[in-house]
Parts: sequence; C-alpha cells; structure tokens
Amino acid sequence: MTDFPAAPPPTGAVSGPPATFGQRAIALIIDTIVSFALVLPGIVLVVIGLAIGGGFGGFLGLIGVLLVIAGFFVGLYVTIIAQGTTGQSPGKRMQGIQLQKGDTKQPVGVGLAIGRWLLAGLLSNFCYIGYLWMLFDPEKKTLYDKILSAEVVPGPKSGIMPLFPGGKPF
Repeated sequence: MTDFPAAPPPTGAVSGPPATFGQRAIALIIDTIVSFALVLPGIVLVVIGLAIGGGFGGFLGLIGVLLVIAGFFVGLYVTIIAQGTTGQSPGKRMQGIQLQKGDTKQPVGVGLAIGRWLLAGLLSNFCYIGYLWMLFDPEKKTLYDKILSAEVVPGPKSGIMPLFPGGKPF
C-alpha cells in the first residue's frame, strides 16, 4: 500500500454499461443516411443523364458522378476520421454512445478506426456475423470490437451536427 492517491481516469474517459443493440443499430442507420445523402441523388442524376443523353445528359451524369464520389468521401470521413478522433459518428452522437479503446478509454484513433471499418466490412459478408455477435456476447461487443479491443459505451448526447470534431474539418 502506498500513500499516493489513485491516478484519475484519462481525460474524456467514459465507463458504464455497454451500448445496447438498439442504440448501435439506430446509430448505424443514421450514419448510413448521412453517408448516402449525396450518393443517392448522384445515382439519380447519372440515370437521368443517361436517359436524356446528349450534352445536357452528359452534364447531369458528370454532376451525378461527382456527388457519388463526394458521398463516398463523406461516408469515410464520418466512419473513420470523426469516429476515430472523437469516438462519435453523427449517429453515435445522436444516440449518446461512443467508441473507445477498452484499455485507455480514449477514442480509438484514425488507424484503429480504419482497421475496424475494414474488419466490419469483411465480417459483415458472412451473414452479418460480425455485428450480430453482440447479441450473444456477455460484454455486448461486436466481433470486430472484440478483435480490436474496442467498446461502445455511453457518451455525450447531442444532435447530428457538428459533423466536424472540434468544429473544424481538419
């Protein structure tokens, strides 16, 4: 025994019960809507542009392709950068949950967020086993969170905005 007090938890550390399946599912749906907000109109413009043809159709098609590309990058930003640096995507922010490393209780960082995104995509190809794993896991973790020692716990709750951590895009 020592006379020194215990070290305080790291700044921003959150503990508590794991997020429920419902909270995580709703957060995923919100993040998907945010990600597809530009992709779907882009696809519609491409189809209309192909149907019209000619110069104006080509212009609409080009605008549509640019919207699809922009939507892809918005999705990557929401899933990797925002979630990796703050622990919250827009959906997680609205549900009042956050992603953190299990050992440090800090946001996972961009590198681990990329790994989590890749693992989630790979494991979802097998009957969504990576996501549905949490229904049977006593710690309520997805398979990819178990592999990467991450957890989703209660966090600050607010609206979908700001999309940018700290109010700044980079």
